[in-house]
This record gives sequence, structure tokens and C-alpha cells, in this order.
Amino acid sequence: MKCILLVHGSLQMGGVETLLVRLAREFSARGVAVRVLLFGRAADPRLLAELKQYAVVAYLDELISPPSFGDARLAVLAGLLSMRPAAKRRLLDGVQHVHFTESLTMMLCARLLECTETPLRVTGGVYSQYEFVYPSLRPSYCVSSLARHFAFHAATGRILFFGGVVRKLVGEHIGRDLSACPILPIGIDLKRHVARDPGRVRRMKLVAIGRITGFKSYNIHFLTAVAQLRRAGVPVEYHVYGEGDAIGGVRRRIDELGLASCVHLHGNVDYNRFAEVIADAGLLVGSGTALLEAAACGVPALIGIEAQPDDRSYGFLHEMEGFAYHEQGIDHPLTPFAEHVERMLALDDEGYRRMCEASVRKAQQYSIERLVDGWLALDERLVAAGSGNAAPGLSGPRFVASLLWERLALPLGLDSGFWRRFGPGPDSKR
Repeated sequence: MKCILLVHGSLQMGGVETLLVRLAREFSARGVAVRVLLFGRAADPRLLAELKQYAVVAYLDELISPPSFGDARLAVLAGLLSMRPAAKRRLLDGVQHVHFTESLTMMLCARLLECTETPLRVTGGVYSQYEFVYPSLRPSYCVSSLARHFAFHAATGRILFFGGVVRKLVGEHIGRDLSACPILPIGIDLKRHVARDPGRVRRMKLVAIGRITGFKSYNIHFLTAVAQLRRAGVPVEYHVYGEGDAIGGVRRRIDELGLASCVHLHGNVDYNRFAEVIADAGLLVGSGTALLEAAACGVPALIGIEAQPDDRSYGFLHEMEGFAYHEQGIDHPLTPFAEHVERMLALDDEGYRRMCEASVRKAQQYSIERLVDGWLALDERLVAAGSGNAAPGLSGPRFVASLLWERLALPLGLDSGFWRRFGPGPDSKR
């Protein structure tokens, strides 16, 4: 592979977005040229500046006509209908491998690669457990098209999974054996994370860092643990860094539980300040790459299970086997958050030091180098198989009309849930 194109929504701060930067850095270090196509121009400035050190960044509105006036949603709709052939050729010139990160980027890739003269290898990644498990209550054209395209890529072994549980879940949902799809670790840059001194830690300080959105339900449920601990006379304080569409619910729950004096909402934090923010934390609760990066710094990483309906957790990252850790359905006991926090607080200094060291050791399994090794192995397999960019057909106008119907049906109560979960608007889970 000499050049890879990564297709994503936007570069606002989040786990997949920081992963794209790490991927670009590692691919570039291995002599692979990187291009990134983004739907929208909204971005974290420092994240974008770092990405541009390792990749050529393009935007969807550069491929379409007429202009979208800076609206990413209009750009997506226009791109699904038509892209300028000359602009597509320039973007794809020299590219051998194209990677999508979610549903709509998958469909944009299908439109982007139509009628290309050179076969390109196409892969995708399941970065959220439920991303490709589509609604089935009302199988509209857009939903059935998404399901058909994803099944094609998955059945031919082109989808990256980051845990066996998710691969099994998705395989059962689409009725296919996905054993040809590789399971790889989400990659973090271990060189950027130095273990902190456990002797400087304030163990009563509990921290969360990440996007506050609906499927990260632990943002609400962990407050129950804080309230239980405070009522039991344990003077914990909870510091939350992040913003998102569920922040209103977090604020309401804080008020309901009377936690205003001990729960502190700090808003977004610059990615470069991550190590500083957790330097004295007793533990970090969360999911995604933030959990891995905390563990790499020697912070006990308490797992927040995505879409979990109650205040239970698998426990700490270093206690898990394999790569999976924040998905539902892992064969591991579930225990309330408060019990895990109490267990950490009950350790003596030596026991806590060992917990921190175990966290660092576990994080070593998730190196960006290991992820890219697996990615390049997949690319070689696709080359050997002669895998090109053939995919099911797609009617752009019909897909856009169906997608708009999903959106416009919301006020009528007819929505299947598609647009809220996968659409690029403000009501999206992203």
C-alpha cells in the first residue's frame, strides 16, 4: 500500500478523530501516503493542525457542485447525488486503499468509487457497537441499501472489528459468518503516555473524559455511584471533561441527586492536556480510547459500558481478557460502579501501585503499531485475493429521497430511528 484515503465525518474532538491522527502518523512513518476526506469543516483546531502534518486533508464540498455553503448535511446529500468527475479523479489519484468509518461514509465511498478506472481496495471499521446494526421496523430504501452494502464488505472480510463480541453480534444480525474479518486492537500512541507517579494521586478524585452523548450512558449512571459513596461518608469528587448532546441530562441528574458541590463539569479539554488532567486522578471512568490512554498513564481505568441501562460495569480494564472492553455482551460479571470505586479506595499504597502498573501493562496490548500491522496484513490479503472496489449498485436520487423521508417523518412519529442514529445533523449520536 502506497497511499490510503480515510473517509470520515468531521474532525471535532472524539475517540475516532484522535485515532485518525494516530493512524496518519503511523502510516506516514511507514512510508504510506495518507489522504483524509472529511464531510464537514468543523474541527478541533489543534487536532486538525496535527493531522495536516501527516496527511493531505480534503473536504466533501470541494467535490460537489453547487456549493453547500459550509453545511455538512447539504454536502452529504449533494455528494450522494453527484460528484464532479475531475475532482474525484484528483482525490483518488495514486490511492490504492480507501477506508470508511461509519454508515454514511460507506455510502459516500460507494458513490466516490463508481466508474473508477483502477480497482481500489475498500475497508471499513466498526468503531461503535451498534453502528451497522440497522433498524428493521420499516426497511426503507436507505436502510436496506446500507444493510446490503455493509453485508457485502463484511462477507468479503473487509471490515475491521475491535472485539469478538461485536463481530459476533453484527454477524448474527446480518446472518453471515464474519470470521474472515480481522479483530484488531484500537491503537493508541504509547510513546506519548508516560506513567505518572502514584504517590501524587488524590484517590478521592474521580475523572471522566469524553464526548457526553446518549450511547455513553455511563455519564448518567456513574452519578448514582457518586451519590451512594457520598451518602456513605466517602468524600469523593467527580470531574467531568467533555461536551455533547446529553450534557443537559447530566446536569439534571446532578441536581436531582444534590451533587452540585462535588461534581464539576469542566467542558471540553484540549487533547494535549489529557495527561495533565488525569495526573492526580484516583481513577478514570469511560470508554473508547480515553480509557486506554488513561491506563497507559497508569490510571486505573474503570469501564463504562456503552448503552448500558444501569449503573453496572465489568470493572477495570486490566481485569479484562482480549481486546473487547466497553461493549455489551462480554462474558464478564457486572457489578455496580460504587463497588469498584470502593475496592480501589480500600487498597493500601502498595496495592494501588500494583493496580496502576497492571493498567500500564494492559494498555501495551493496544499500541498503534499493532493496529497498523494488522491493517497492512489485511491489505496484503486483499491484494492477493485480487479484491477490487466492486459493490452493490446504488441509486443516489432514491437513496437521498429515502434519507430525507427518514428525517422529515420525525414530526409525524414515523421515524425508524435511522437519522437520529446515523445522520450528520445535530441530533446525531455523533
